[in-house]
Amino acid sequence: MTTPEVELPFLAGGGAMGERIRTYPWSTTSLGHPLSWPQSLRTALRILLTTEHPIFLFWGSEHTCFYNDAYSRSLGPEKHPSILGGPGWKAWEEIWPSIAPQIEHVMSGKGATWHKDQLLPIVRHGALQEVYWTYSYSPIDEPLSPYGVGGVLVICTETTDYVLAERRLSEERQRFVQLFDQAPTFLTVLEGPNHVITLANPGYLKLVGYRDVVGRPVAEALPEAKTQGYVALLDEVYRTGQPFSAFGAKYVTQPLDGGSTDELYLDFVYQPMTAANGTVTGILVQGVDVTSRAAADQALALNRSRLDYATRLSGVGFWYCDLPFDVLEWDDRVKEHFFFSPTARITIDDFYARIHEEDREPTRAAIEASVRGRTPYDIVYRTVDPATQAIKWIRALGGTDYASDGSPAYFDGVTVDVTAQERDQQNLSILNHQLREQDRLKDQFIATLSHELRNPLAPIRSAAGVIASPQVTPMQLQRAQLIIERQAKHMALLLDDLLDIARITHGRLKIRKQPVSLSEVVDSAIEAVRPGLNSKSQELTLSLPAEPVWLDADLLRLSQILSNLLVNAGKYSDAGTQITICATVENGTLALSVKDEGIGIAPGSIHRIFDMFSRGDGGEDGLGIGLALAKGLAELHGGTIEAHSAGLGHGSEFVVRLPIVSPTSSELAVPANAAQVDPARRKILIADDNVDAAESLSMLLQLAGHEVRVAHLGRIALSHAQLFRPDVVLLDIGMPDLNGYQVAQQLRQDPWARSIQIIAVTGWGQEDDCRQAIEAGFDHHLCKPVDPDELSRLIGSGQKAQSS
Repeated sequence: MTTPEVELPFLAGGGAMGERIRTYPWSTTSLGHPLSWPQSLRTALRILLTTEHPIFLFWGSEHTCFYNDAYSRSLGPEKHPSILGGPGWKAWEEIWPSIAPQIEHVMSGKGATWHKDQLLPIVRHGALQEVYWTYSYSPIDEPLSPYGVGGVLVICTETTDYVLAERRLSEERQRFVQLFDQAPTFLTVLEGPNHVITLANPGYLKLVGYRDVVGRPVAEALPEAKTQGYVALLDEVYRTGQPFSAFGAKYVTQPLDGGSTDELYLDFVYQPMTAANGTVTGILVQGVDVTSRAAADQALALNRSRLDYATRLSGVGFWYCDLPFDVLEWDDRVKEHFFFSPTARITIDDFYARIHEEDREPTRAAIEASVRGRTPYDIVYRTVDPATQAIKWIRALGGTDYASDGSPAYFDGVTVDVTAQERDQQNLSILNHQLREQDRLKDQFIATLSHELRNPLAPIRSAAGVIASPQVTPMQLQRAQLIIERQAKHMALLLDDLLDIARITHGRLKIRKQPVSLSEVVDSAIEAVRPGLNSKSQELTLSLPAEPVWLDADLLRLSQILSNLLVNAGKYSDAGTQITICATVENGTLALSVKDEGIGIAPGSIHRIFDMFSRGDGGEDGLGIGLALAKGLAELHGGTIEAHSAGLGHGSEFVVRLPIVSPTSSELAVPANAAQVDPARRKILIADDNVDAAESLSMLLQLAGHEVRVAHLGRIALSHAQLFRPDVVLLDIGMPDLNGYQVAQQLRQDPWARSIQIIAVTGWGQEDDCRQAIEAGFDHHLCKPVDPDELSRLIGSGQKAQSS
């Protein structure tokens, strides 16, 4: 039935739902023709159709359903538009027991109702979804109806996203409090300029003798903190917004009963907490009681154990194995522990082959006990280099994770080189107690890293399973995607920190150059990738110069470049397509290209295709570390690499350009990496307000055998210099109190400092910056990021008074 709109002005407009209401066959229902509808219903429908707010309407004894366009967007295909004109009990069958009493309350003349964030699960998009609403039920007055109420006007807002977000926030808060209380270190939160203690975990309460400190300023709750200078440090952190860290700081407690005091030594950090506008609002205090370590330091000389600790921490490697065992996933550090190259593919047989024959069965039994017996995996074994018979002592810690059916799923953990500890225990029995303490601290660190790495994997795996399920709902899909995004972001941040340690401890990649023919490189690369190409029936075409082409290069690394490009071409090309290797020589340069008929590269991706972990627009996985590695290896050989593509679907071409040489060239007779004399051990002072930059450079220099001190302010650097009397001072220029120029000038005024090396390490690299540094008393000017080899050369040479 179609009723002209001119006859029904109260039904005019309203978009799609207005049209549906106007064309609905109302004459066949108990309501009858719209011309006969009472004025109160007409008025309510006019409100419903002229507002952008979601509105629903129940009318009459059958609770006939009306709703507008805005409300329809909250419905799935199961209800919209079929519930229009139908009875309420049928439209809302799944929630009728909940809403029927509310409707009857209004219909019986008892007044309106209000419901905030009410859970009303409804069938939507194929599933019963958890849906929350804030709504009101208001009476529509109709004198001729029972109790004077003809229907119920429902004004509502879906609040599902808000409620679920609040729930997640609450869970996160509870988790934070739990982690805060369970932290193995002492933690407290101080708020405001008076440093009021608002949170304190059990470790902190134990540290202060279980005094009643929460809710009180530090100076009042802990008077000794003020007299010993710690409150002044807190004031400085609060004022400047700069964190403060201390190692082995002495703290003398003041017991409540007036008894004897305790002298403690603490490692701690004062970390400022800021509001959104950058204003400091409080300070997070985190630390560890290292009193026992301080006692060991006094016996072994100050800072000895700290250096050992940092060195041992940097030697941690991570491994992961799916069960049953086959190929093992190891990082470069674990491969180093087993005398494998970083590119080696490791199987379970390779693992056992590198373990000392006396340790194989105990190791096998320990793994079996962990996998089958559900026990922690913790063992020390020896690894053997098959070429030199060199031995390393390795400690491995980890465990087994199980699938939902109870079967073992994967086996993962960490390794650390404990050769130094083993030798110390064998040769220096007097150090046994101190070494056990170091092992305990190291175990805590390893366990924490293992926990933090494994924690994100569980929700990521579960969320991935949800996404892969054919029954997944849109709401579940969205939640799963948010879980993966959050946990992946957490893991990325953690892995970035670990990679920084790896760069410091591994140093830069070295290549071994020798005369290499182009044909050797091509043959080696093709041999490596041939099985993969054959599996997809991909044809490989070669076009090489007729005359031999020689390069001064590392055969393995050049083959790696070409094989990476071939693997990339095969991976992103369909089966049966052609891949072409073409080489030409012009003006002493080799141009070696790999061209495919694959998915191609979007124009917007070309500029970043060689970035680490870059993802191309055309592939499911994108282009990752392989191209970045190829670029780095090409540059190590004095060459370049570039990518070309006509766009998605038009294939790709990668061109490597390398210098060629004559096979009789004298430069081929010179070793690629001439031996360098290690610089002598030096006393080095680093001053940089960037804590991470200073600490990472400190670790690098310590690993090179130097004795290092670190300061984060210019005045503190001057104080350290007077006591430490360094041979070399590395100064950042842009420090907040005294800049690097001022520190250098003041140092040069002391007779003892006139002969030392002072080197600027800064992000300012213009010619005028170099000139100003030399005028201020610097011997050298290095721009960040500093080349470790260049810095080592300068320190070792002792050169003075020139810019670099």
